[in-house]
Amino acid sequence: MTDHRRENRRLWNAWSDDFQALWNADTADGDLPPAPSPFVDDAPGGPQPDVLDSVAGLEYVELGCGGGQASVGTADLGADTVVGVDLSGEQLRHARRLRDFYGVDARFLQGDVTNLPFPDDSFDVASSEVVYQMIEHLGEAFREVRRILRDDGVFVVSVPHPIREMVDLEAETFERSYIGSEAKAHGFSRGMKPT
Repeated sequence: MTDHRRENRRLWNAWSDDFQALWNADTADGDLPPAPSPFVDDAPGGPQPDVLDSVAGLEYVELGCGGGQASVGTADLGADTVVGVDLSGEQLRHARRLRDFYGVDARFLQGDVTNLPFPDDSFDVASSEVVYQMIEHLGEAFREVRRILRDDGVFVVSVPHPIREMVDLEAETFERSYIGSEAKAHGFSRGMKPT
């Protein structure tokens, strides 16, 4: 395991409890914690009916599953096989707990998205949310997802846009330039409203 992967695992193991507490902070007493699937109508980016009508009966893997929210949500939609993979054992502990809260069938494995523990052509669908921007060797990760997907398989990947780091969503203002010192040359000022 490279130093980058080792450090990533160490940090996620250390942050896991706090991260999942934030994720679940708005859950009312007695309610199930959130488990949104990327395959529902209100998924980020909106529905994708031209890509995939339904996950019911399909074999699905979530790459970099963290607390398993997308895996559990997708199992709840009727996917036949659901597997979540993550580097962090602590994140997987949260994923298993969430699975048990929902009473769905899903497996969670510790692994690396650049060296997945599955045979070729194992899945119909794969997804990864807010993970691929942290991968040191993207080519390896994309080759692995292609290897484990069947020929007509679908891979849904989302990564945060750099502009997200510049915006204060509550104040609805730009707080800094992504580029940094070049902001002044282009007339950027702190607290500028996005249009």
